[in-house]
Amino acid sequence: MSEPDGADIRQVRLQIRNRKFSDALEGLQNLLKDFPDSSELLELQGKVQFLLRQPEAARDTFALLTQVDPQNASGWINLGAVLNQIGEHKKAADALRRGLQKDRNNPEAYFNLGIAQKNLKMTSMAITAFREAIRIKPSMIDAHLSLGTIYSETNSHALAQQCFNNALKQDPENKKARTLLENSQSVQKAGRQSYSPFGRLVNLDELPQNQNAESARKLTPAERRTERELVRSLTKEMRQDAKGIPLFLTERIQQSIHQLQVAVLHSSERIARPELHQNFMEAMEALRSLRTSVATGVAELRTHLEGSDQREKQ
Repeated sequence: MSEPDGADIRQVRLQIRNRKFSDALEGLQNLLKDFPDSSELLELQGKVQFLLRQPEAARDTFALLTQVDPQNASGWINLGAVLNQIGEHKKAADALRRGLQKDRNNPEAYFNLGIAQKNLKMTSMAITAFREAIRIKPSMIDAHLSLGTIYSETNSHALAQQCFNNALKQDPENKKARTLLENSQSVQKAGRQSYSPFGRLVNLDELPQNQNAESARKLTPAERRTERELVRSLTKEMRQDAKGIPLFLTERIQQSIHQLQVAVLHSSERIARPELHQNFMEAMEALRSLRTSVATGVAELRTHLEGSDQREKQ
């Protein structure tokens, strides 16, 4: 199959650099008449159409490119990006997964996949996609901002602010990152002010007029010492296990879920890596054990207090 003259392609690329997009598109269309199966020409035409804000035309060009050259990763990835722009997010996700099968370390593919999944309300998967884009290309500011926006929308403001700060490390003058950071901090501050960890006082006007106040529990010195030791022993064990739960959730469980989600993106790995599922099940079992330990301690303490109340009434 013959290829277009290199000088003609260089001329088109020069026009694109000089932002003469209409001239570049006209030149590409003329070249494609003689070389309709040229992957390079089709990719350039799709990009120019996208820059000219002709997303439907760009979609058709990139779709043709994937037919002419199915192994061309950028064709699938660019098709997904354009499909996102015109709101066809399900098709975009499918195209982007095809692109990732050809190029597993393409940050733009993961970024665009995150956009598609966010619009499809697949929040967890979108977070994974944006995180993969950042892992591969830490300087991708848009990925930091998109990930932070998802965290803000789910009220995970500490994580959101971390993302916005990471974007500012890449570009300290980024106004969008600064604005998003300040908005997140304001919402978090307002939430803290509206929430009281000490509960609410009783409205005296709503109390029955003849309500009798409950008297303090009557315990002998020996019973009080026994109860104090029991509470100290139980809370010591419960505190240690309870501290382990957030650590488990943010590290081992989150890491295991992240590995599973990445494997799902690559269908060929679903059967080839059964250890990922085993690791997840083991992590969940360990988390369940911590939770059971805390619940058991609470139940034991409640049983003791209820039994003490019953003895007093007798």
